[in-house]
Amino acid sequence: MSHFADMTWFALVISVALAVMSRRTTIDRVKYAFMSFFAFLLISIAIGWLMFPFSH
Repeated sequence: MSHFADMTWFALVISVALAVMSRRTTIDRVKYAFMSFFAFLLISIAIGWLMFPFSH
């Protein structure tokens, strides 16, 4: 798997786990899971772009 695929799977699994453990209703769990999943991806991509100049 690529790094991006691994990061996406990690974000999905952790988002679902956090949503199940921290919210009571199903609709709140779904909203929280989507928000945290996209936050994980956005922050990870931003950190990757910030680190890119140091790799060359």
